[in-house]
Amino acid sequence: MDIRPVLRRAITATVAAGVLTTGAVALASPASAVGSSACVHSSVPNDNVNNKRYREALGDVMSSSLSLRNGPGTGYSKLGILHKHASIKVVCTSAGDRWLYGRVLDGSNKGRWGWVSRAYVYLLYTT
Repeated sequence: MDIRPVLRRAITATVAAGVLTTGAVALASPASAVGSSACVHSSVPNDNVNNKRYREALGDVMSSSLSLRNGPGTGYSKLGILHKHASIKVVCTSAGDRWLYGRVLDGSNKGRWGWVSRAYVYLLYTT
């Protein structure tokens, strides 16, 4: 019995599965834009009062530069850079409240929506 046709079909199937898997991974990249769909809390926590949340807050960037991203994490692409004391209207947070989603209020990214790391933003509660 000639095993070459069986071997050829097995190799072809393995290569095709690898191509399909690689293509699916490329399409389902975690760095795709998520916008507000990643919001877990539609409110912002108050660090000074236990269990108190506000509908929105004003954020002031405290670092010299902060990346505005497509999603809540460093694996998401950058939309722009916010500079120290740039303002952002925060409307929701990610799981664990580590990332903030909102609209930039000033600077070169004014009007743009995106995610910033909460670690570098001072929150002022407005409502």
